[in-house]
Amino acid sequence: MLIFLTFSCDDFLEQYPMDGLVLEEYWQNKEDLYSVLDGAYAAFSELDSRLFLNGEMRGDMLVAGANVSNYQKGVIELIMESNILASNAFCDWADFYKVINYCNYIIKYAPIIKERDNTFSEYYMQAAIAEATALRSLIYFYLVRIYKDVPYVTWATESDAVDLFPAKTDGDTILYSIIDDLVTSSMIEKIPDYYGSIDETKGRFTRYAAYALIADIALWQYDYDLAIEYIEKIEESPDYFLVSNNDWYNLFAQGNLYESLFELQMSTSGSNPNRLFGLTVNTTLQYFKASEYAEDLFLGTSSGSQNESLEKTRKEGTLLKDDFGGYKVYKYIGTKSSGKSNVGYLRSDDYGDANFIIYRYADIMLMKAEALTQKAVPEYEEALELINTIRVRANVLPIDLDDFSSSQKEAEEYILEERALELAYEGKRWFDLLRYARRNDYANKDEFISLILENVSPSQRLIMASRLKNVEGWYLPIYQDEIDNNPNLTQNPYYVTVN
Repeated sequence: MLIFLTFSCDDFLEQYPMDGLVLEEYWQNKEDLYSVLDGAYAAFSELDSRLFLNGEMRGDMLVAGANVSNYQKGVIELIMESNILASNAFCDWADFYKVINYCNYIIKYAPIIKERDNTFSEYYMQAAIAEATALRSLIYFYLVRIYKDVPYVTWATESDAVDLFPAKTDGDTILYSIIDDLVTSSMIEKIPDYYGSIDETKGRFTRYAAYALIADIALWQYDYDLAIEYIEKIEESPDYFLVSNNDWYNLFAQGNLYESLFELQMSTSGSNPNRLFGLTVNTTLQYFKASEYAEDLFLGTSSGSQNESLEKTRKEGTLLKDDFGGYKVYKYIGTKSSGKSNVGYLRSDDYGDANFIIYRYADIMLMKAEALTQKAVPEYEEALELINTIRVRANVLPIDLDDFSSSQKEAEEYILEERALELAYEGKRWFDLLRYARRNDYANKDEFISLILENVSPSQRLIMASRLKNVEGWYLPIYQDEIDNNPNLTQNPYYVTVN
């Protein structure tokens, strides 16, 4: 078992086939399959810091602290400066493909186990295949947003007959394949909506989490009708809703509340501590902290769009004044909302139990608002009702319809800011900015670059601006070791000349 579950830790494209006899001896009953499924989720939860950093480090809400060069030997600092080379170890995608390989094994062997274990019914076999397909699809959605075009591997790596050197597949093709797998084949309806306990239901892919994934992919591809269709399926469930204002911070401090659709289950007492405490506690190491834009957003120091007295709930659950003249990211380090405390309520040394939320209901509502406003015939009033429901929950004044509906661009920018306030540091911002920048044939490209440059020191702005003008540079390069080991891989175009 140990041999089986650890072989995929190696570089994805350097995986060696498993011995056939070992595999045949292993896959005997449903317990074997569920053990591998547990392994897939455990491997996914180990990506919490990767999901956080890929979603935040190149955006405008997070900046490097004084000693960030000590973190992973400075590889993140270089990326935050847009000084990105294919040799940067953070670009290694092996840990993502590790999860994919687990899922591929489940999809392949579930039917075989059904033949061997008469207690493993057709219903549970189909449910296991669908759940593994959904998890694999989420990983590919991250990969496409991070790298754009990647190898699309849907088979388990287990024999010499398997193609160990796959070429890249167009990112849009991968996303259309995901939609086909889950929607066209109706596989999504075979995923359970409950797993026996709240923690397990929130920590595994339910049908409703899969609906959220489809809506997210549809929004990324600007298919607004499809996004709305699957969001409305979530809205029909009585099991998901906004928690109260008093419970807002408990989404992070406690976890697994009814607002959550899917979150990584972290525990110090187990073997899977949350890694975001160490990245954001910002005491002596100062790895990552809030940007001036984030401070302005929550405190209203210059823009006037928000102010500290209004933006109280989310500010006091998101930022915390530090000892270095800036603000900590508070969501993963506190036990309750900071209130007006300058020191907050930090977790003890047993810090690693803050879950990392993948999808929650407020995110879904804001997705729908965006889709409604970007349709050919915008539905501003319904969209604004969703936004103002979230704002009222946070005890923030509602937005006026006349201001919001003056144009699609105005509505788009209101929603982008509201997502920044509500979902700060939840691994969403960079992907939100890319979706904003890519829309309507890159119509918002210049505004996107301006937002990013606000985070950059004056001496670096010209360099950063020139790098961001090439849209291929918005994605990470393929790690050089992968290029060297796979003759069928080609480097992302932007980095061919950079390196």
